[in-house]
Amino acid sequence: MIIVNLGFPKTSTTNLQTYLYPNLKNINYLGRNYKKINSNLFNELNDFIENRRHFSNSDLNNLTRNFEHYCKENKKILISQENWVVP
Repeated sequence: MIIVNLGFPKTSTTNLQTYLYPNLKNINYLGRNYKKINSNLFNELNDFIENRRHFSNSDLNNLTRNFEHYCKENKKILISQENWVVP
C-alpha cells in the first residue's frame, strides 16, 4: 500500500512531515524530513518529479528499480511532498 500526501501550501504539511509522519508505527515514511537528512530515494524521486535535473534512460531505470525494491521491502509506505502540487 502506498499513500501519497500532496498537501497544499498552508495546510500544515510541514508540521505533519516533521512531527507525525516520521513517528507513525508500521508505516515507512518516504518523504520530506525536516529533522533528518532526506533519503537518497526520496531525493531522486523529488528531482525526477520536480524536473530538477535531466534523467537519462539509465537513471530512470535505476530509480524505477530502487523504488520497486523499496516497495518490496516495505509494505506500507507514506510519501509526502507539498511542492509536487505547485506548478
